[in-house]
Order: sequence, then structure tokens, then C-alpha cells
Amino acid sequence: MTDAATSPPSGIPGLDPADVLSAARRQLGISDGILRSCRWRSLWAPRLASTSGVYRIDWLIESERGTREGALVLKVLACPGPNVAPGGATLYASGALDNLPSGLRAARWFGNVDLGPDHLGVWLDPEQDDPDVAWDVERFGIAARHLGRLAGTHEQALREQAGQRPARTFWGNPAYVHDTLRTFAGEAAHDLARRAWPEPSKRALLRLWTGSGAMVERAQSLPVMPCHGDAQRRNLFARRDASGVTSGEASSHVTVAVDWANFGMAPAGMDIATLAHYAIAYFDVAADDIIRLEVAVLDSYLDGLRDQGVDIDRATVRFGYAAQLVFGLGLLETGPVLRLATTSALHRSAEAFYGQPIEAILDRRRVLAGYLLDVALRMERMELDRP
Repeated sequence: MTDAATSPPSGIPGLDPADVLSAARRQLGISDGILRSCRWRSLWAPRLASTSGVYRIDWLIESERGTREGALVLKVLACPGPNVAPGGATLYASGALDNLPSGLRAARWFGNVDLGPDHLGVWLDPEQDDPDVAWDVERFGIAARHLGRLAGTHEQALREQAGQRPARTFWGNPAYVHDTLRTFAGEAAHDLARRAWPEPSKRALLRLWTGSGAMVERAQSLPVMPCHGDAQRRNLFARRDASGVTSGEASSHVTVAVDWANFGMAPAGMDIATLAHYAIAYFDVAADDIIRLEVAVLDSYLDGLRDQGVDIDRATVRFGYAAQLVFGLGLLETGPVLRLATTSALHRSAEAFYGQPIEAILDRRRVLAGYLLDVALRMERMELDRP
């Protein structure tokens, strides 16, 4: 066993064992104890400039009450400037996430740790799904209802924090969009890329993305509401808990959300588009269930808004959902998927991540592309039907 004062967790720059001990004490609600050992492993390899790593740290503490063991998650965030705290860390520290609406929770926070002038660590509870809860279409609908309640929240602290952060929009950085479209037009002819985007789909998507100014302008005029910002399945955990849940809610379901770095104000429907998009891309739902998933998340999100006394018509939310799918995630994901298709060195890690062979991954993207085009067609009809 190791002494906390002399043996830092190697591999996590700037982290001292005393920091682990302090966080573990807060997690246990005690003020004494000696850290006898800690082991760490990486949960998430850095892929974004804003996040330098996510680690699980298993600890063993010896105190007057005996020996205790447990685990923490340390999320290491890059500071936007020297000694400037990143938004995700300040959000937890604000206490606003203690006021989430019924059914939605954030992982418990145990403080931030300074890891030098360029990085800050956020201490959190490890989270996992309850073993008896399956993420089927119904469960995605329950999560959508919780996200609808977040969108319609009247909690002043949450709305203030959301308003202080950069607004979420559908259309990405113009330079990124231009480069993505240019690359897509040239490289989507690669053999594996054609599995994801057969020539008819490629041509239809290019026409859509290069000639959609009116629909993008309309999307930017939608009402804005608090939004998690990255409500994909891998950032959500399904739990059952009778406490703090609205009376009569099915089976007392709770959704625990992590990774609040993109929390902010966003057009209505954005969170559920993210939820549905990644459920399809990551094989969480069968291809035959996509429309059923769409109906479930739209209906449930509207129910969540109504739970908060917010009445928005279905067409508005559906337009926001469609805009995020087609112009937000549809374009955002094109570059990475194209690189995956054309770079054989990436195939093994992708297959491990998805749990599917590369051919199946790209075939699923073909299904997703077809769905995006169907959604876009319905979006255009909605515009034509507007008075």
C-alpha cells in the first residue's frame, strides 16, 4: 500500500494523492482517514481540445471507522486561458445542477482540482445504468421527457447559467462547413464511403446542404430554451429511484446526465435530435424502429414541456428536431465518418467502439443518411404548409 503524501497517481499530470484523498473524503462525508492506495484507468481517450481525459480512480482509505473503498471519476478539462476555469467546471461549482427538474439528475460533484495553469479536474461519482433497465424505444422516450422538463425549467439558477454560455446553433463554423462540403463532394466516391453515401444520397445531401438558406434562417428563429447540449445515450444513465420523482411517473425512472460542457440555450428540440441521432448511429435501436423512436422522443419531449407549464406547438419542436438532425449533426458527423471510411488505420478502434465490423458501421450510416433525407423532405413540406 502507498502513502498519500508521497505517491501520486502516475499518468495524470498535476494530480497529487492528497487531491484524491480530499475528494474521497467528500464523497464519504468524513473528515479523517489516510489514503492507502489508489489505482487509475482511462475511460475516454482525448478526442476534443476541451477535454484532456476522463479517468476512473479506485481508492482505499483507512480511518477510525475502518477500511473503506470506493471510486471517483476525474474529468480533466482544458482551460480556455491561463488560470481561467472552463465552463463545465464552473457549472458544477455554481450549484445550478442541484436544481434539475424531476426525473433528471447530474452525477454528484465533489469539487474541482487545479492541475496546473492549463487544466482543471472535476471530481464526480461514477455512473452506470441500473442492470434491470433496458434502453429500448420507451426508455428513450422517458429520457426525452426529462429533457423536455429541462427545456421548460423555471429554475432561475439554471436559466442564468444557460444564458451565460455560448448559444447552441444548428449551423457550424462557416469554414468548417465549407471544408466539409468540399471534402464530401470529392472523397465520398471512395469504395467504403459509398457504403455510407451511395451516389444518389450523396447528390441529394449536397443539394440539401448547399441550397438550404431559407430553412436554416427559419431554424434560427425558433424559441430558445435550456439544453444539455450533448444528450446522446453515452452521456445518459437509466436509473430507478422513488425519491424526487413526480407522482405517477412510470416506474420512477430517473435519467442521470453527465458531460454538461455544452449546456446552454438552444432552439427547441435540439436535445432530442441528438438523442435520436446517436441512438441510430450507435445501434441502440433497430433500423425498423427509427420512426417509432422519432414519435416517442417528440411526444415525450412535448409532455416534458407541458409538465413545466410550457405550451409549444408540435410543429415548432419538430422543425427544431429536423434542423438539428439535418443541418447540425448531419454535417458535423460527415467529416469524421468520411475519415473513418477512407482511413483503414482507424477501422480497428472504430470496430471496438461500436462493437460492429466496419462494413456494418458504414451500412448503418447509410440508413441514417436515408433518414436525414426523409426528415429534410418533411421539413420542406412543413415550410410549404406554413401560412
